[in-house]
Amino acid sequence: MLKEMLKKSFVNIFSTSTSKISSKILNYDVISFDIFDTLIKRDVNNPTDVFELIEVKYNIKNYKNMRIKAEKIARDNSKSEEITLDEIYSNISLPKKEIEKLKQLEIQTEISICTKNRDIYEIYKKIIANNKKVYFTSDMYLSIEVIKEILKNNGYTKYDGIYLSSEEKVSKGSGNLFAKLLQDNNLSNKSIIHIGDSIKGDFINPHKYNIHSLLIKPQKTDKINNTIDGNILSSFIQNRKPKYLNYYQKFGYEIFGPILYSYTTWIHEKIKKDNIDKAYFLARDAKIIMDAYKMLYKKDIPIYYLYLSRKLVIYTKLSDVNSFKELYHIFNSIIKDTSTIKDILLFLNIDYKKYEKELSQLNIDINDVLMALNNDNREKLFNIIKSEIKLISNKQKECLKHYLKQNEFCGNVGLIDIGWNGTIQYYLNEISDANISGYYYGVYYGKNDKYNAIKRYGYLFDENNRNEDKDIVKLNVGLFELMFLSSEGSTLYLKEENGIIKPVTGRKDLSSNNIEKILDIQNMAKKFIEDAINSKDKYLLDKLDRKIYFENYKKIILSPTLNQIKLFKNFEFSNLSNDKLINNRSLLYYIIHPKRLYIDFRNSTCRVMFMKSLFKIKIPYYKILKKIYEMGDLS
Repeated sequence: MLKEMLKKSFVNIFSTSTSKISSKILNYDVISFDIFDTLIKRDVNNPTDVFELIEVKYNIKNYKNMRIKAEKIARDNSKSEEITLDEIYSNISLPKKEIEKLKQLEIQTEISICTKNRDIYEIYKKIIANNKKVYFTSDMYLSIEVIKEILKNNGYTKYDGIYLSSEEKVSKGSGNLFAKLLQDNNLSNKSIIHIGDSIKGDFINPHKYNIHSLLIKPQKTDKINNTIDGNILSSFIQNRKPKYLNYYQKFGYEIFGPILYSYTTWIHEKIKKDNIDKAYFLARDAKIIMDAYKMLYKKDIPIYYLYLSRKLVIYTKLSDVNSFKELYHIFNSIIKDTSTIKDILLFLNIDYKKYEKELSQLNIDINDVLMALNNDNREKLFNIIKSEIKLISNKQKECLKHYLKQNEFCGNVGLIDIGWNGTIQYYLNEISDANISGYYYGVYYGKNDKYNAIKRYGYLFDENNRNEDKDIVKLNVGLFELMFLSSEGSTLYLKEENGIIKPVTGRKDLSSNNIEKILDIQNMAKKFIEDAINSKDKYLLDKLDRKIYFENYKKIILSPTLNQIKLFKNFEFSNLSNDKLINNRSLLYYIIHPKRLYIDFRNSTCRVMFMKSLFKIKIPYYKILKKIYEMGDLS
């Protein structure tokens, strides 16, 4: 009998449309709502997590145990069905001032971590619009003044009464709070429906008084980890994430949103601490970072967007190059082992058709893999194109100087990009007099790294903060960079028009279909930031361990599913050649063509997913790749 009743009354508001639920509720004249976990959600998994949060964030030793023990004593000694917060704190053996301070801290923390249940709020608005009577009926030790403030903060301003167990001294747990609600307001039990999440308090006990009820199915929270910081972030996401998202939108809100938010807040803190006068965001990866910065901090300091690329700034140094060896040394971070001569010439903005005949006379084919040429032919190739390289290089150097001046690039400037070496910063240091500090999500480091001399700081890892996250990013950098990718093409070179320096960009890297997916990711990341800005507990978000914000991305990399791989597999990029994020073929194909396996694997920018996609089975791909990387066999 009870099972049948539960089946009829149990509603999953997260998969059932609010209009269907509303139409059922609107058949009643009076609607009673439970408060916590129905009208209001907390940004923690359990009520007692509030105590751990206070203990950890405010460094109050043993507060959680002390607070739980005090409540147990108060309940054991109480002659009423409910206790008050004052009664709880009267059982803590501390000076009066200290007790009052802790009590106020708990109240303020409760207020700050409460947010509206958005699905129930939509139902509530429809009920108010239909002039129904509304009561809030809840078991809670907090005072009615505190509850009213929480409700008001979250938009629940119209109601006919609040029935709290702490005020009435009877509870939903016994059912007596419902009897008092009916009696005080002379309500017919047939005219009222109660909505809540507790089987006993919100379903069984109302039925004792023949009150209809609707039982709300709790939403499952995907835990990040077992720490209080992970608890807060996972609850924050779950309590605000919109319904009916596609996979890319969900990825944007749950994974990229937290990464973008925490990185941007760190940038702001560093800029203020380092007395930076102006912030320069670099095309293209920093476009979304700049958007987030403007959302969070508006006009704190002057903001600029520079159309620069690694290729462009490196090109300004090529006028000094006198051999292929020197050319390769400068471009070795961009040139691939599998790049053809044609790829390289196009990359250098040189029309390869001009040199086809001359190269042919030297028995050099334009489609030959560059690194397959012997040293003599590489030098011959360089001597053929040397004069054009120098000409273009000198022209770009002058354009870059004017472009920086045009954008007031002087004084203490902050250069912001996703990472990883600080190449653009390194070359700007040589061409500019500005005092440049670089702020990156991560900074690769090495013993004899030429970039070590520049002032560069990494949010997640750098020379002073060395951790495994560097390898997680480096071995799978393609997926990480994909989140930040702007739809505009890479900056190829600068040109002058009527005294103004303008950037010339290449074709877009992605197909229109994939651009839509990137926009889904980025728009939902911005939605996360909007929700963070509007939340009462933004202070707590800003105080979380920064590694927590990376955890959801880390889970995908360490253990990707075949479905996740499928959803990202066909993203294609226009670099020196058209490469897919996970550019692999069948295992049988690679058995027949082992050289192709080497080429595709070397070109892959998401190697864990590459391996999982190839072998399908569940093995620790990341650990295997890391071992190979540590042995120096994987660059």
